[in-house]
Amino acid sequence: MANESYSLQGGVELAQQLRDTPGKLSIIAVRRGGLAAAKPILDAARRYAPDPDAPAYYTDSKGKTREKERTGRLQEFLNRGSRYVAKDQTVRIFVGLIKMHVAKARKLGLTRETRRGRNGRFLPGGQTRTVVNDAWYGKFPEKGTKYQPAQHFLSRAIRENAKAFLDAFTPSVRQEIAKAAIAAKRPTRVRKAS
Repeated sequence: MANESYSLQGGVELAQQLRDTPGKLSIIAVRRGGLAAAKPILDAARRYAPDPDAPAYYTDSKGKTREKERTGRLQEFLNRGSRYVAKDQTVRIFVGLIKMHVAKARKLGLTRETRRGRNGRFLPGGQTRTVVNDAWYGKFPEKGTKYQPAQHFLSRAIRENAKAFLDAFTPSVRQEIAKAAIAAKRPTRVRKAS
């Protein structure tokens, strides 16, 4: 991996085009284009993630081999996202285990109700709140533990699809710049004050 190098085709022209794009439209175009280019990495990471339906075994304290309880829904929590950092004016595109919004998790059936608040204490009056069952354990198959060898599903997906990401990045950002330019030319509706 240390000897591999990639280059962004058309990067100089893209940078000039982004400088010519007004205001926040260039940031929006880079974020959307980067997310579109990251789709192959996300698909590969979901493919390589450990299968929750595959049987897993462990040896208990008495030396008996037992089947582990299946907990995983790791593929559903793999996602891609982006963030604009104003301090250094960069856009960061990331793929990995990202905390899911409650509304999206509710649609997928990945939530549960609890009577405990964020501080661990019970909520007053029998109130409940919705909690997302996130895949906090995803770092264990990726990095490995004392008892479990590393499977490197996420780093493998990034390594194998880095060139595809760079090849798709420039055209997808250019496409998003064109969409933003068309949207900027469209007249905006003015609401009447009531």
